[in-house]
Amino acid sequence: MRPIVFNECFGWLHDAEGKTGVILCNPYGHEALWTHRGWRALAENLSRNHFPTLRFDYRGTGDSAGAENEGDAIETWLNSIEDAVRYMREHTGVAQVVLCGIRLGGTLAALVANRIAVDGLVMMAPVTSGREYQRELRLIQRRWRNTAAPHIEAEKHKPDYLETLGFRLYPETLRHLEQVALPQDLQPAVPNVLLLDPEKSRASGAVLNFYREHAVNVEVDAFDDYTALLSEISDTPAPHASIQRVVTWLRTHLGDGMGVRSPSDLPTAAVINDATAPDVMHVAPMLHGNGFCETPVIFDNGRLFGIYCRPETAQTDGPVPDDESVDDLLRDMQVDLTSAATGQYAVLFANTAASHHIGEARMWVTQARLLAQRGIASLRMDVGILGDSAGAQESIEATMLHSMRSCADVSEGISWLVDAGHTRPSPVGICSGAYLCFHATVMNPRAVGAVLINQNFYTWSDKDATRPEMVVAATRVYLASIRRADKWKRLFSGQIPVGTIAATLMRRQFEKWGRRGADILKAFGGQENHTGAVRKAFSTLAQRGVRVRILYGDFDVGLEESESYFGRDFKWLRGLPGMNISTERSLDHALFLYPARQIMQEVIERHLHEQASCSANLQAGGAANASRPQWNAFGRQPPLRSVAAKR
Repeated sequence: MRPIVFNECFGWLHDAEGKTGVILCNPYGHEALWTHRGWRALAENLSRNHFPTLRFDYRGTGDSAGAENEGDAIETWLNSIEDAVRYMREHTGVAQVVLCGIRLGGTLAALVANRIAVDGLVMMAPVTSGREYQRELRLIQRRWRNTAAPHIEAEKHKPDYLETLGFRLYPETLRHLEQVALPQDLQPAVPNVLLLDPEKSRASGAVLNFYREHAVNVEVDAFDDYTALLSEISDTPAPHASIQRVVTWLRTHLGDGMGVRSPSDLPTAAVINDATAPDVMHVAPMLHGNGFCETPVIFDNGRLFGIYCRPETAQTDGPVPDDESVDDLLRDMQVDLTSAATGQYAVLFANTAASHHIGEARMWVTQARLLAQRGIASLRMDVGILGDSAGAQESIEATMLHSMRSCADVSEGISWLVDAGHTRPSPVGICSGAYLCFHATVMNPRAVGAVLINQNFYTWSDKDATRPEMVVAATRVYLASIRRADKWKRLFSGQIPVGTIAATLMRRQFEKWGRRGADILKAFGGQENHTGAVRKAFSTLAQRGVRVRILYGDFDVGLEESESYFGRDFKWLRGLPGMNISTERSLDHALFLYPARQIMQEVIERHLHEQASCSANLQAGGAANASRPQWNAFGRQPPLRSVAAKR
């Protein structure tokens, strides 16, 4: 597979010898994140069966240019699919093109088939009513708020956007989506159609009847592994049955085309292979935007993949905009982060859970491009088992996400940034990504800082994969719920697993007492325990002069884990130089909420600000500690408060 860029869209071409090309059309938002592993498995399988396949991100999504609030996204995505069809025909020489989409992507593919000639259409559980789909998205968000962030106050006014797990649809898009309805919007323009239906619903039956009435060669089949393809659960297997069904249908109706053409040799398909070896740097696909330029990179002997984002240069067509918030930031920092000297600073964004390198709700893409506008380069990367790295796995277990191998991969990313000329790199991670960044910073002496957000664990063993903490909230959440009538109602109705929660809370308390006891024994010559090992690691970082930013939500379960190592209010850790710890009530665990991402951006900028201040030898308490910037990409942000100040 080879990275490509076309019309401000980023994608991967899985080339093959066949004459029939397949274009995969993503679903929307969180479903696109969940589908990524299965979508890659489908593309690789199609390529092995001689079907050149293109998977890509629509403009305003994934690694492509643009933002989600730029006008009518539905129309933008339809145009992106049309661009993909043209690219496939012009750059691979295929004779036939098939569109394959799941959920909203299946609907978009069908609408594009009305506009331009294609030879086949695969619709996998398509959205048949835009109005009903909006209701479904609102229900998902409401359920998530009630379970994952009940302590965070919702907005008092009704917003004009629709928000679902960190993604937003804005008014123009909502109006267009509300008008989408199948089969009313369909035209019998495509000769071959495959419909995979997980529920055999009345709506999908109407789509099937429409095509049959217009003499379209249409087939319908079950979609039994729908959940495997479209699930946030990372250890589900790839949907091999549906993949095989698609391959069989393509062979039957469009032929495999084996040996008809040679795989294309695109001049833009090469990537930067190794920052330390300029002689292997070729013309790479680049994506330019306002103040940034992005290049795909493959490193560590072809094992790892990332997107290198750096400030746009004057020679390119994307000047930094005149942004008052950027000016305010630089003035407050008293350090010019756009100067050439700051090229030494860089940020590495690590995977969150099993999500690929764009981050939950595409947050790493947004952060990388904002930093580029401020003069800071970054690398958002996939560890070896995830995303678009060579050895990405179809099924991911929690132990794999916390393995030392994955930590070493993040360390390789740190070294890549240093070799590229950024001598002061800092990794940034959330949850399991924070775990990877912590251990990578410990093992790589070239790291000068780290930002750790909502880190659940500091040590890991296989038994941790089944610990109730993976599903049970922090003790503070249950204590706060005592005052809520709706929680008592759910308790008495049997909706809350009281036994599991009670056992977990009790075990947490016993573990806390056990660690305190081990500390006492260690003082009298006992063996070092987990607490001692974690503290020793942080002491090592402090001795190396590494600056560490730690951020937790007030009710995050990881906060409890941290306090068991460092004491309440992080008393032990705050005694080390270079350690900065904050907590915030409005921080949900995955940072789906926009206020949480406001805080994250503020923390990252402060971290860089402090590093630049130290580098410039500014006096403590001077200009470097002046008032913080009050604006960022997500809106106005109040100052952060330290743990000690809040409690």
